[in-house]
Amino acid sequence: MTQKSLDAENRAATGTQRELARLLADVAHLDDVPPDSHFFDELGTDSLVMAHFCARVRKQGGLPDVSMRDVYRHPTIRSLSTALEADRPAPAAAVP
Repeated sequence: MTQKSLDAENRAATGTQRELARLLADVAHLDDVPPDSHFFDELGTDSLVMAHFCARVRKQGGLPDVSMRDVYRHPTIRSLSTALEADRPAPAAAVP
């Protein structure tokens, strides 16, 4: 695999992934949060950091709420984002 394809693979693909990665990087004082890096095992966060992350996501607006249960069930940005987007209600249809 080339460096270019590795870089593309490590970048967050969706807006939700990018925003979650940005918030986690800020809270955990990290330069970068690859979308498939495990929050605890690879990024070295702990439950206090992740609780702070959940609170920041809730305050951010425009993102689905994240709970600690979500973080433990889906411990990467990619898996968390996928789960949150799947749980997000579909937009209401316009009434003619």
